[in-house]
Amino acid sequence: MKACTVSSIEELNSYLTNELAQSVCITHARGIDMSQTAATAAETFAREHPKVRVVCSTEAEAQRVRSRTDNAAIEVMTAKNLSLLILADERVQVAVGRRNRILDTNEVDVLMEDMKVTGMKAHRLREMTKFFFKSLTDGFADTEGWLITGEEQRQFSVLEENLESRQALLSYELPRKALEGLNAVPDAIETAPAVIVGFERLATLMQKLVLETSDQTFVAMGCTNASPGLDEPYPNVDGLQDLADRDEVQAVKLDMAQPAVPTTTTSCATPFDEFTFVADAVAETLAKAPETETMLIATPNGIWTRYIVKQLEARGIQPSVISPERKVKGDPRSPQANGELKLAALAKLIKDRSDMTALRSWIGLGDWLLRSDAYLELMAWACEHGMPASQAIETLRATPADERNTRVFYKIEQQLNELDQVMEAVGNADIADLEGVLKSYGMSVPASVAKAAETKEDLFAAVLAQPVNTYDARVAVAPFDQCIGMTADHLFLTGMVNGYLPQLDALDDKHSIDQKLRATIRDRERFDDLMAIGKVSVTVSLFETDAASNAERLPMDVSRIYQQGSTRMVRINPSIFLNR
Repeated sequence: MKACTVSSIEELNSYLTNELAQSVCITHARGIDMSQTAATAAETFAREHPKVRVVCSTEAEAQRVRSRTDNAAIEVMTAKNLSLLILADERVQVAVGRRNRILDTNEVDVLMEDMKVTGMKAHRLREMTKFFFKSLTDGFADTEGWLITGEEQRQFSVLEENLESRQALLSYELPRKALEGLNAVPDAIETAPAVIVGFERLATLMQKLVLETSDQTFVAMGCTNASPGLDEPYPNVDGLQDLADRDEVQAVKLDMAQPAVPTTTTSCATPFDEFTFVADAVAETLAKAPETETMLIATPNGIWTRYIVKQLEARGIQPSVISPERKVKGDPRSPQANGELKLAALAKLIKDRSDMTALRSWIGLGDWLLRSDAYLELMAWACEHGMPASQAIETLRATPADERNTRVFYKIEQQLNELDQVMEAVGNADIADLEGVLKSYGMSVPASVAKAAETKEDLFAAVLAQPVNTYDARVAVAPFDQCIGMTADHLFLTGMVNGYLPQLDALDDKHSIDQKLRATIRDRERFDDLMAIGKVSVTVSLFETDAASNAERLPMDVSRIYQQGSTRMVRINPSIFLNR
């Protein structure tokens, strides 16, 4: 269908209010806040439908849309939560053979260790699993013969078997399993007209899922040249234009003139000078700007976030810190370094003793190879006897050792016995004694958690708590990738050196020229997305030198090494994206 063009948000909203008669696909430029448009389209659908679903690619977008409407008929969620809503149906879980339980980053690390049982080298395994993950999100994994070599087939079988034994999901599998469940149980979710925000940032199968649950009545909107974010590392950007080209869809182009935003770039001598500069600049902007204007400080990593937050707090500014999923620190292989990991696994098992993923983490603690051989034998024994891994464990434990017909199950039996002892000790302890009990079993309770917990339930809930991000604060600090989908009046883009953006992993000698080019284009798109966030002003900052010891630990692109007194110093190359 021939596309129509509108020149302003107001004209677009008027069209959606008065002329919305079919499914619409809206394309727009970077940096335009579409939350009001999404709310307007949803309100229009709500006039004729009892339920409308607004599906956003990021939680930041979802929170903005929620702030624009209070209509009870409009349900706002992320695409990820839509998948989980379908997978929450027990009938779907039976059909797909998984629970709606996603592996966290620590559990993915354990899974990767279990995949090494085939003897594949770590670098080759990483490259192959990236291929698997992308294939799971774009539907290629459902194509007959998609795995060519025997090595690929074996490795993917190991991945599938491990996930099935855990009864859990990788985030990459969510849309695939949700679609599989929806085909098996069509009434797992009620279809409803959908407004889709950030359609181009969704993976191929996620786009398909959102459209199927909309009953093909939708308003989709997106930018044609967006970059990937943490929510979806493999977006199908071309899917937006493919949708606009459908005969049954009205394509609308928002061709809106955007004023040039004043941009300044400041080069500081050291990182600490940059932290001070950014905090001073934010404080000055706060003092001058109207109270309705917001500020976003985009940081390259957690170190920049922590130091800038400290500097802001020293000036009486309390920012909202946008954080990714919290990864528990520690080395599962070392009893001296896995105290918090052990506590996290215990907290999950107290919440649900049948959580096979948490149990897998528990039984691997303290072993250099995480007892992957014993777990492999357990999976084989469970498959041979036609029972899930959790039932196989109980069956083997109840069987005398000389009758088990296993070689290495004993390796995990000690861990299971310790779990029983810990569970009993925790059950008998009161909150005053609980920290000491946990410590006696090699677990360490973070001081902040121990002080705040009034009951045992509070303590274990705090151990598992993830950051609750609030995107409507006047001053926010967020890592680059978490900024995707956010908007602000004043943007402070920090740490703009090579190594942070673009990332060094795409610019070393291990990658082919084509891979380097693609990665640089990807990072350029990310940079352009970040620069488009600021509506009133953009302040870019970077640093020129740092101690060589820091450059060795962080991905900095060093141009020169020199001696300054007793300290080895390095000069850092500024980001290539600043040379526009």
